[in-house]
Amino acid sequence: MLRFFLLLPGGDRARGLIAIDKTRASGAVLRGEADFQRYVIDIWYEHKPEEALAILKSLDARYPANPIWSTAHRKATAGS
Repeated sequence: MLRFFLLLPGGDRARGLIAIDKTRASGAVLRGEADFQRYVIDIWYEHKPEEALAILKSLDARYPANPIWSTAHRKATAGS
């Protein structure tokens, strides 16, 4: 009921993760976005910080000119 009032879409968690992982593996244009979305899902919802940090490290290596990834990586590993 709350989902309806907040206008949140419904969905199938397993199918969504499969779609994101498929895009991460074979996507050309949206691969970076799929990686970032998977990072967010892993760190906040799936509670898989090691996998999330590996994705972030990969993004930082692929896009070294983008300060978002290096900043996020530094923040994420600051507590380690």
